[in-house]
Amino acid sequence: MLMNLLFARLFLILSLCVSIGSFSLIVNASPASAQGKPTSEQPSVINKSREKSTIKDETSAAAEWNGYLQSAEQALKREKKLTDKQFEAFDVNTAKIIADAQAQILALTPDFDYSKRRVDKLGPKPKEGEPSETEEIASLRMELGVAFSKVDGQIKDARQIIVRASQLRSNALVRRRAEFVESITTESESILEPKFWIEFAAGFEGLGKSFRLLIKDSLAVITNRLSNSPSKIFLLAFSLLLGILGYFFVKRKTAEFFPKKHHAEDITRKQIATWAAAKFARFGLLDAAGLIYLYSLFFEFDLMPKRFIFFTWEIVFSISGFLIAKSLAQVFLAPENKEARIANLSSAAAKRVLRTILITVAIIMFLNVTNFTAVMLVSPFEVSIGLSAIVAIIGIIAVVQVLIIAAKDRIDTPPPVYQEARILRWVYMRPLLWAGAAASIIALVLGYIALAEFAVLQLLFGSIVLAILWLILELIDTNRQSVLSAIDGSPQPTGMQSPKMKQVNILAFGVLKILAILIAIIAMSLPWGYRTNDWLQWLSGAFFGFQVGGLTISFSVIFQAGALFIIGYAATRMLQSWLNNQYLPSTNIESGLRNSISTVVGYIGLTLAATMAIGAAGLDLSNLAIVAGALSVGVGFGLQSIIGNFVSGLILLAERPIKVGDWIVTGGGEGTVRKISVRSTEIQTFDRSTVVIPNSILITDPVTNWTHSSKLGRIKIAIGVGYNSDPDKVRDLLLKCIDEHEGVLKNPKPSVFFLDFGDSALLFEVRGFLSNIENGLGVRSDLRFAILRAMRAANIEIPYPQRDIHIKTQAPPATKPATRKRTTRTSRAKK
Repeated sequence: MLMNLLFARLFLILSLCVSIGSFSLIVNASPASAQGKPTSEQPSVINKSREKSTIKDETSAAAEWNGYLQSAEQALKREKKLTDKQFEAFDVNTAKIIADAQAQILALTPDFDYSKRRVDKLGPKPKEGEPSETEEIASLRMELGVAFSKVDGQIKDARQIIVRASQLRSNALVRRRAEFVESITTESESILEPKFWIEFAAGFEGLGKSFRLLIKDSLAVITNRLSNSPSKIFLLAFSLLLGILGYFFVKRKTAEFFPKKHHAEDITRKQIATWAAAKFARFGLLDAAGLIYLYSLFFEFDLMPKRFIFFTWEIVFSISGFLIAKSLAQVFLAPENKEARIANLSSAAAKRVLRTILITVAIIMFLNVTNFTAVMLVSPFEVSIGLSAIVAIIGIIAVVQVLIIAAKDRIDTPPPVYQEARILRWVYMRPLLWAGAAASIIALVLGYIALAEFAVLQLLFGSIVLAILWLILELIDTNRQSVLSAIDGSPQPTGMQSPKMKQVNILAFGVLKILAILIAIIAMSLPWGYRTNDWLQWLSGAFFGFQVGGLTISFSVIFQAGALFIIGYAATRMLQSWLNNQYLPSTNIESGLRNSISTVVGYIGLTLAATMAIGAAGLDLSNLAIVAGALSVGVGFGLQSIIGNFVSGLILLAERPIKVGDWIVTGGGEGTVRKISVRSTEIQTFDRSTVVIPNSILITDPVTNWTHSSKLGRIKIAIGVGYNSDPDKVRDLLLKCIDEHEGVLKNPKPSVFFLDFGDSALLFEVRGFLSNIENGLGVRSDLRFAILRAMRAANIEIPYPQRDIHIKTQAPPATKPATRKRTTRTSRAKK
């Protein structure tokens, strides 16, 4: 169920992504130009097609390439005005020449390397005074020199052709942009001039008659071609039937995306996004696709005359554009459903804005067809420029009206159920719309009609692209959240854990968002003179290599090198896993040495993987050695501690004063060695905390290793008894306690020592050996319990610390007799 939901959502997202690209290509691939001029066949030298060349005769191929490039360069300089078809010929032919020249260089490189190696093996030619070489060697030297020079010359010619073709392609692109700018900045009479409108009205004379003749002749041709080919009627009817069935099938399927009715407080962001995207796809994209499919049938069956093909395409394009704009406006405004309304407008304002948009788009599309028809029927230029002015005026009025309605309504309108999307915040869109309207007004007044029309149409086209992009991004975000919520805590059929599945889904939806944004950027750049081939050329150049100074950067090579490194690293990890889990445990090698072997294998594998990646990237290791030598002084000072730790790590692995699993005591802490890495060693304390100690400290500072050679170790327990205790009895009790403990070894025998006469007790120490010193804490605890019980049972005192304190004081001073004092007082009283 989850996978079906995910695939359905992804299908809808990809459909919307395709809609952006398709809509932009339809707009820019129309048979008419920006001013409604139909393209026509114009003979030119640059329209020649070149047959696919082989690399059997490199000289003739180079001559053919140079001949085409020379004629194309002359045509580019000679002809004042070039058509889109001519520019496409430039692009296609130069791209093919560059690809063929690169293929030739790739094919000749092995011969070049082979010839160079053979010439180098012969060594330099003998100098004067040196022994001359044999005739066979001299003949071979001459033969190899000729072959090497020929291959070298062919490679150099191919490289020169690549540079020349690339420059020609760049010049053609610059020329195309310049002509585009010139076409939209051509100055004519201002719309304020009465003469402008008088000439516009006069130009319509005879247009209606010519149009009726076009329709009559075209219908006659279609009828004639159908009558002469009955099979086409059957195939056309069958194709129409398939199209109708597919149309209603998709209509029914897209209805499943519409959520059921909910109360305003229950409606969710996902429901609104799904409803909006499904409605746009159902009533906008699907209807437009049906019209284009119908047009393609008549086009593929060759039923229409040439001029009628262009005329029909303009009608299909205009109706499709109207359907797309209408569905988007209804989706964002939703005048009858405020719970699902995306725009922050009241219902009354939404209705007014929707009505303004629909009327404006319908009039603009009708004028577009009229403009194209007038140009196709060779009407005066004043008709075309007048229609362009009307399009600009209507567009400006519509933009200003929408801005005013929105400004008045937003003052008292509460926040909508659905907040504005970040990419379509009105605070960002409003200045752009005002700027576009103001620029169009100024252009109309100054007489730049084409520029004003272009600005208005770009406001319309850009709004459509941004609206579709908003639907895509919002659908991606909402479905990402729903998918993540669905997989949280649920068992996965892929066997992956939920956190990893979340990461995969976040990355996948992130890639979709980047793809949608890139498609939107490309689509919005197409009307400005950029073409899809230009973007593909830039992407190809960025992927397969571009020059930065004397350095060639190629993302494809970087990707290949990275993939090779990852493969090498993965193979190394697999080898380490096999050694640690299967092979080494079956040997008698101790665990510390096994870990050292695995670590060294990892270092070797990592070095080999890095070396292979560097070789695949085409980097010269000798140059890297030179750079490393030049940086050695800086490395010696700046990275001294890091290199010291690295060398210390190698010493630890080779000398093995400590091993993984050893119990060590250092100045930084006490614990078990868990990992010896390149720079540091990880120690896990008995409190389960990790202490990271640089390797150089373990080499230079004292380290206590309790388990270096074996786990055999000695424990000591100190105890004090009262001075009135029998020492022999105490010794016997202590020996009995330690002998009865199973963890203490019998050999070496445990011992009891009378250490000293303490201040308050007789001091004894119990010593014994354990087979595993790691159990020392538990054994010492058990022995202390046993000793305490034995001492209490034998009434042997374990005294507290005692101190005898002697206080010395002086005799008090002598005092006078009390009677004398009284007599004195009496005599004084009598007086």
